[in-house]
Amino acid sequence: MRFLALISLAGLLAMGPARPIPRREFRPAAGDGRVASFSATGDLVAASGGAAPVAVFQTRTGLLLRTYTGHAASVTDLAFAPHPDTVLSADAKGEVHLWHAETLAALGRWQAPAPLVAVAFAPGGGQALLASGTACWLWNLRTPGAPAPLKLTLPAKATITAAAFGAEGQQVAVGLSSGTVLVYRLGTATQVQKVLATTAVRSLTLRADTLLAAANGPDLLLWPVRAEATVTSVRLPQALTALAAGPDRHLLALGFATGETMLWNRRTNSAEYQAAGSSSARRVQLQPGGALLLSVHEAGGAKTWLLPE
Repeated sequence: MRFLALISLAGLLAMGPARPIPRREFRPAAGDGRVASFSATGDLVAASGGAAPVAVFQTRTGLLLRTYTGHAASVTDLAFAPHPDTVLSADAKGEVHLWHAETLAALGRWQAPAPLVAVAFAPGGGQALLASGTACWLWNLRTPGAPAPLKLTLPAKATITAAAFGAEGQQVAVGLSSGTVLVYRLGTATQVQKVLATTAVRSLTLRADTLLAAANGPDLLLWPVRAEATVTSVRLPQALTALAAGPDRHLLALGFATGETMLWNRRTNSAEYQAAGSSSARRVQLQPGGALLLSVHEAGGAKTWLLPE
């Protein structure tokens, strides 16, 4: 029922803006909370950033359930596996930890040669993507062994600023400081790339062979993943800094430099501003199977908002 309530938002978008109901704020006792994510079921929120511990909260009540203290340096990114509640977290010294959110048991570790800027699970959860400023690795979590480097060809002087798996798990998308994005096809070990902007790519998602990106400008950038394809854009009233796809691939969560967040429906080309924030949005996420919006901001702290039915 909660899933149906979320999808029904598509029809509401055309009716004009509606304000959501603030629910909970998740701020760890140590650190700034500038890194946060829902679990695969949406029942948990993990938050960290600026310090080593990772706090695991109950989404519904905001209750702190437990704290993971395996890192020795500040956590730079984290992600929940599609199933079960397994967490992948990386820190400023390049350590990557795989651990269980309920028991806090360590499931695997790896030392990267450089600090990591992004981590992500493949849709099936059997692989993980690890990205530093200059390289990416693929970690096969089903068999022992170190992550394998991806043979990416980056433009000169460009660094990696965002990375994600494609929705089908067959491609990896990478955003760069130069405004270029590239898509690496795992089956053929080949890549295709495109210049989307003149500023750094802040956030991206790859769904149904279309890459969507935010580059701190007033445009949602869309690229059908082919070298000859033309980049199109949707003009927005403010600079876009974060985006995430919802369970319905036509529904997106967007975050802005002003701190506001909104939902945008690709099918109807209609938008709804959702919640205000005091600082630029770093991350937005729609609750899996639920009706909450998670927003994370530069000033720290993660918040959930109940979306209107």
